[in-house]
Amino acid sequence: MFQLSLKSNLSIPEHLAIGEALQELRKENILILGSGQSTHNTEQMRESSDVPAWCPQFGKWFHDALTNKSYTPEQRKKILLESELEPTFDEAHPRIEHYLPAIVVAAIAGYTAGELLFEQIVESSMLMSTVKFP
Repeated sequence: MFQLSLKSNLSIPEHLAIGEALQELRKENILILGSGQSTHNTEQMRESSDVPAWCPQFGKWFHDALTNKSYTPEQRKKILLESELEPTFDEAHPRIEHYLPAIVVAAIAGYTAGELLFEQIVESSMLMSTVKFP
């Protein structure tokens, strides 16, 4: 077992490249877990107990990006590379260290479609999701 740390620059392209470099691990039946949160805005959580509109909106976009079977691997990679262009991205992730593990795992999976197994909003603005990749 080993743990991979995020790069301090929090660069989406560099983290996708790390995932791509680790794709060979899939051929060896190695279980890979990515831990983070679909949304992570603790300031919003402190301000209100109501679910802000951006939270489920970002969740819908995020789940589509990771699980939509109609995307080719090239399309999914492009979507992930352009994540920060999604209108609710900055509210969902004021800092992206909780977002990057999911996209690293998506890259390890060769940008194939995952399967959404679980999702729940907790503490008003924290969307927790479980996505399984083949």
